[in-house]
Formats: sequence, structure tokens, C-alpha cells
Amino acid sequence: MQTTLLPKRVCMEIEKLIMKFIWGNSFDGRHVHLVDWNTLCKPKADGGTCFKHLEDQNAAFLMKLTFGLVAQPDRFWVRVLRSKYMCDGVIPNIVMRCNKSHLWKGICSVWDEVRSHISWKIGNGDDIDFWTDRWVGEIGCLKDWVLPNILLLDGSIPLSSMVNEFGELKWDVFQHLLPLPIVMRIAAIIPPCASVPCDCFRWDVSSDKKFLVRSAYRIKIQQSESQADPI
Repeated sequence: MQTTLLPKRVCMEIEKLIMKFIWGNSFDGRHVHLVDWNTLCKPKADGGTCFKHLEDQNAAFLMKLTFGLVAQPDRFWVRVLRSKYMCDGVIPNIVMRCNKSHLWKGICSVWDEVRSHISWKIGNGDDIDFWTDRWVGEIGCLKDWVLPNILLLDGSIPLSSMVNEFGELKWDVFQHLLPLPIVMRIAAIIPPCASVPCDCFRWDVSSDKKFLVRSAYRIKIQQSESQADPI
């Protein structure tokens, strides 16, 4: 459950067994299920019992591992996986491999969701790419906001290199490339400083920016509800 992507059918069969246990089913007969499974999985405040949709809970556990793969590069298991699957870079390139393990298959299945909900907490700015990393709140990457008909040069530009000797951002280098509202958002952020700790990742979904399995589960539940009721 915590390290392997379970088949959807397996999750459904386990949920059926739980339902049978709750309503007292036996080999002699099937009792009436007075409340459906979706209702039982709701919070107690909403009339549920806090049971979990196993497919979504499985994904939430895998999201925790995936976040660790990015945010905890010095952990032994992370170094082993990065080496085996040739994941270089601060934010590794997570792709499916032909010789994948069950663990790697699970990580690949949730990678896009995890990446879309992580951003940088600015430290010295050495590990953050100015244009391609998410470091300006929820607006995403700055390259997505570049004004039309402007072509950015290829190559990584560390955020630390965009700070002058006075500790201020080099506004003349980039402010004419971005819309004014985005420039104003950047102006509200404290620039990186060489004397502070290294940059680190944060989980945007939680109020304290720390990864919580329940926050990842909430993301999956919201996705399931939106797919079931697109209106």
C-alpha cells in the first residue's frame, strides 16, 4: 500500500470486504448496506466515518515517497533510486523505465501531481532556476509568463546570479520581459542571500508547507469528485 501501486481492482475488492464486515455479511446471507461507501469515507462532520478510498490512499502514500525523492536527496534510499534510474538534477527527470520496479512504477504514476504542488523556499538561490522553477508563489514558472515574441536563451540561470552586489535583484535584466503584475509579485519576495541556508522544497497544499499524507489524499479526493461531477 505504501510503496507499490495497487491495481484498481484489488482496491475495489478490499473495499467490498470492508463493507461486508461493517454490515455483518456472512456466508449465510447478505445484509442490507444502509449507507454507501462514498458516504462512509466522508469526514465525521459530514456524516461519514473517515474510512479511506484505498486507491486514493495508495496514491497519497506514493506521493509522500515521491516528494521525499525530491526534497531529501541525502537519504540513502533516495540516492539508491536516483542512481539506479539515472535521475540527475535537483528536480530529477522522472520517467518510466523498461526495467522498472513496482516502487518506481508507483512513483512515476504520481510524479506530475507532486511536481505541480511543490515550490521553492528561497535560501541562497544557488539551486533555483530563475525561469523554469516555481519560486514566485502559485503563479508557476516565470518562463510561462514571458511576454509574446520574446525568446529566452537556453540554459539554466540560478536565482543567485540575478542578485547584484547590493543584495538586490537585477531588475534591468528581466523586468521588461514580464507583465507588470508578475513583476510586482517578484518585488514582494525577499531576494536570496549567500549567508542563509540552502534552498529547500515546500509542499504548497499544507498551511505550514510541510508534506502531509492527508493533504495528498485530499488532492486525490478532490480530483475524483471533479471527475465524477464535472459541472
